[in-house]
Formats: sequence, structure tokens, C-alpha cells
Amino acid sequence: MTDTAAHDNRIVVMGDLCVDVLIDCSYASPFIQHGPVEESSLRSSNSLSVGGSAWLLALAAKDTGFFVPLILSAVGNDAWADQLVTAVRAEGFPVESIQRTDATSTDLVCMITMPGHARLMFMPMEPTNNRLNEGFVLNFLRNTDPSLIKWTWVSGYALVDRSSTRRQAARLLADWSRGDRIPVVLDLVPHEFDTAVGTLDEVVSFLGAPDALIGAPSTFRGFGYAYDENSNDPVTGMRQLATQASQDWGIVITQAHIGPEKFGQVVARDGTVISVDELVMPPHDVRGTGDRLAVEALHHLC
Repeated sequence: MTDTAAHDNRIVVMGDLCVDVLIDCSYASPFIQHGPVEESSLRSSNSLSVGGSAWLLALAAKDTGFFVPLILSAVGNDAWADQLVTAVRAEGFPVESIQRTDATSTDLVCMITMPGHARLMFMPMEPTNNRLNEGFVLNFLRNTDPSLIKWTWVSGYALVDRSSTRRQAARLLADWSRGDRIPVVLDLVPHEFDTAVGTLDEVVSFLGAPDALIGAPSTFRGFGYAYDENSNDPVTGMRQLATQASQDWGIVITQAHIGPEKFGQVVARDGTVISVDELVMPPHDVRGTGDRLAVEALHHLC
């Protein structure tokens, strides 16, 4: 795709923007605690990075060259926020869609990668991202040309807190998108979506019916979809789940680890599998692997 084509294709991304504290213990032996102790230690490699669901999807959009991302998120009014906005601008992304809020600190997320790529995440109790409000989003949309938007992407984290202003802003964004015939994709995170957010019927009653769903096999199983548990091939299970769910929801993308170093996805539409894709995961920072596959799928579905 040419630079001009990429510039003309945009994706609105409502999700988290935060500072990630990355602690990598993936190369270490599993730690086993025997009885109560006051202190335990395990050597690791540590780093700070820009993170969050919106940031990872935005990077995937840029890296593939398919879309220019417009990040709808909220940050604090502190030094961390300054660094996040600077990082967004340095990637060439617009920053006018990022709301700055007073009297709050920018979200900080601690992510520990364990052996086998399992992750333990510590999230803020009251995320600043939840302060994104309807007035800010409405003003942003008034200054946005809908003819350039190919997809609207909403992270499930925007819907977790039912009392948050961001949840109301998500409905406003979805209504605006449908009014201009822009398809809405819902990323079914966190993985325990049915517990953290609700059933898909509950989501539809609030947000309207999404045009595409992206989620882990366990998430779709939580909605009542099933696969052959006797199969040892994870792709077979993903195909079965995507096929079933897409009969109800149109476009469904299932994603999961399909081996020690591989991540895969199955894309189905109206009960028919249309692609099976995979990527080799990087050795340590596995963030955003699924986002890259998802962006490629959305491009081909335009």
C-alpha cells in the first residue's frame, strides 16, 4: 500500500493509553513458594514503555501501513502524560484525540511475563482512561471526516466500568459510526468478558450490534459456543468457535497461542472461515502480536 493510500485510510481506536512497567521473568525457573514468607525475590529484566490497548492497536496499524490510527484515550496532567503524548506525536499519530484530565495521574500498568509467556497484570483501581467523556469525543468527531474512517475499534476495557464517562462516550462513538456507515469492531477484552462486562446481548442493548468481534477462544466459550475438546490442535478449536459465532454476529476473529512461539487467528464471516493466519512471537515483549494480525484482517475485510 502506498503512503497516500495509508494516509487516506483511518481507524478510530478507543482504548487504553498508559505507561507499562514491564517485568520479564519468562527465562527464569518457575517460582514456587513454600509456606508464608515476608519477602521473596526473583531476578528479571525490567523496562518502561508506552502501552495500553489503544497504543498497541495503533502501532499495529502503522507497522502494517494499512491505517492511520486516531487514538481516543484520556491521560492525566503530569509528566507521564507529557511523555505519552510526545511518544504518540513521535509516531506521527494525531494527538488532538487524547484528552488531558486535571487532578488525576496517568495510568500505570505493571505487566509480569512468566515462563511460557503467561502474563500477570496489575491495573489501576480507578483508571484515568475511564475519564474520557462524551463532550471531548463529540468535539473530536465534529472535526473528523467520516469518509476517511474505515473502521471504529472499541476495546472492551472501555465498557468495564458501567458508571464511567468513557462507557457513555463509547456509545456516542458507536452511534456516530453507524450513522456514517462505519463498521464497528469490538475487542472482547478482558478475556473474562462475560464477567467483567456482561453478555453480548447486554452489550448490544447498550452499544448496538458490533459489525465484528475479536476475542480469545475462552471468551467465546464463556458466551456458550463450543468446540471439540478431544482435538489437540488449537486451530481446529478456533475454527469451530469462529464458525459458530459468526453465524450469529457476522464477522468473528478468534485469536490464541498456537504453539510455544506462535500466535494465530481464524477469521470467519457468516459461518464460513475466510482465513487462517499466524505470526512468530518475539522472544520477550509479546504485546501487540494479536493486534497486528487483527489489523491485517480488518484491512482485507474493508
